[in-house]
Amino acid sequence: MAFSIHEIGQINDRLANISSTYKTRDIHFNKEKHSIYVDNLHCAYLELGETYVLPSCSSMNGPNYISVQEYLDQILPLAPMLFDSMQLLPEPRPKKEIGKIFLTKEIPSVGSQKFILVLSIDFFYLGGAKPSEILQKSTQELTSSVKSSRIYFKISIVPVQEIFYKRGRIVGFDTLEMKELLEFKQSNEAGPSRILPITVMFDDIDFQAQESLLQKALNIQDSNWKLGKIYTLAGMDFLSFSLRFLIPDISFIEKKWSEIGPEIWNRITSLERYIDTNSSDQDLKKFHSFLRQHRAESEMSASGNLCWKIDLDS
Repeated sequence: MAFSIHEIGQINDRLANISSTYKTRDIHFNKEKHSIYVDNLHCAYLELGETYVLPSCSSMNGPNYISVQEYLDQILPLAPMLFDSMQLLPEPRPKKEIGKIFLTKEIPSVGSQKFILVLSIDFFYLGGAKPSEILQKSTQELTSSVKSSRIYFKISIVPVQEIFYKRGRIVGFDTLEMKELLEFKQSNEAGPSRILPITVMFDDIDFQAQESLLQKALNIQDSNWKLGKIYTLAGMDFLSFSLRFLIPDISFIEKKWSEIGPEIWNRITSLERYIDTNSSDQDLKKFHSFLRQHRAESEMSASGNLCWKIDLDS
């Protein structure tokens, strides 16, 4: 992506004015108008009540200013709750994710620890359109343009060391690297336990061991998170702990974070205290109550693939 400071400002001003542009009642997630699914690759998407045109963009550099503006022209009236008060990041995080746009905002701290909410939207076509809905086929230089009713997204809350601002807008951040989780002990019969450093190479890192620690620390079990094999709730993003949400409503997530954030962060920063204990749900009552509201039922998507519809009790 290549955005000038002026272009980023134009997009961010537009995002900042969502609340005044659309009626309050239209900003909140409406289960009658929208549905949440997770596909067979375990990616979440929002199913809209109507279609929009996903613009074509550079296959090498990702979306540019014009394609993002075209996208927002169509998406904001359909799903304002997903973009309300967010700010566009100048470049993707991680940088190799050129097929996505990244938006963020700072959310309430826990003590002295700062957090950001990160929203990533897939801009490259990921399937689900009928042949008649493919408006422009992909080429070596450009991605395809399709008529779609899906928005593929991921929303994460991540602890950060520093947030960088320019002209009052977020332009970058340094995450708080979770060293206790990124270096873990592995035992084998041939020798004593040893520390295995996790380094960032060209391939994706397998965080299965770290995510298992997170699940235990937060006491996430089948009894309170039915979507365990469908969607990973607590994981690692940017080499840091992240808590992931399936509800595409920024104001809802902020409210929920204010209720559950302090206890979650206390657990994550006190792994040794909680990891081997059979602690009750009492300390995490609000968090686990929220998790139990999620249900899923398997369906077949329009493209004939298995997917899961996610329901959240009111």
